[in-house]
Amino acid sequence: MNYDNYYYDRDGSQIDYIKNDQPDRFFVLDDNGDTKYNEKNYSEVGTASEIGHLARITYAEAGGENQTSKEAVADVVRNRVESSRFPNTYKDVAEQKTNTKCGIVYQFSSVDYYDKSSWRYSNPLSTKNQSERTAFANSVSAAIKIFYGENGITNGALLYYSPKSMVPTNSKPGWNFNLLQELTIPDISTNNFKFYKYK
Repeated sequence: MNYDNYYYDRDGSQIDYIKNDQPDRFFVLDDNGDTKYNEKNYSEVGTASEIGHLARITYAEAGGENQTSKEAVADVVRNRVESSRFPNTYKDVAEQKTNTKCGIVYQFSSVDYYDKSSWRYSNPLSTKNQSERTAFANSVSAAIKIFYGENGITNGALLYYSPKSMVPTNSKPGWNFNLLQELTIPDISTNNFKFYKYK
């Protein structure tokens, strides 16, 4: 096994021998293979694939947060892909934007070129920082778990925001909250993320 690569079960478990490192490539167990540590049973998944886009937006939006937060963000993206309100691919959901009087506004601010975190989405393999490498590997894990999982952890949430990341801090987005139901997700502080679905 090449130790520059990272291998995952379909439940998102990292199963190679080098935990907490960034993969140059990552692999997911095939449908027809169940022998761990055997490369022939794995399919390479690139960062431009659907899982790759899900992993990248998860990393960009929640890379510094706990694993539950990563999975919740990935679940919101999956919910959007499955909703008629949003585009139907992970790439298009992650990169969705709107033209406004003030310019282009992205659904996920971390995709915007001018956002300081945009490199996490556009080029996650560029970092040499070990904690960032770990965060991306864990984001891949969350993305695989949500991509292949049956039940999401957000109970159908389509929206979220991070109060601590808002400018000014703790302000709210310009949504019509009368149309939304707030969802509580265990192990996620509401100062870090607040999740919503339509009533």
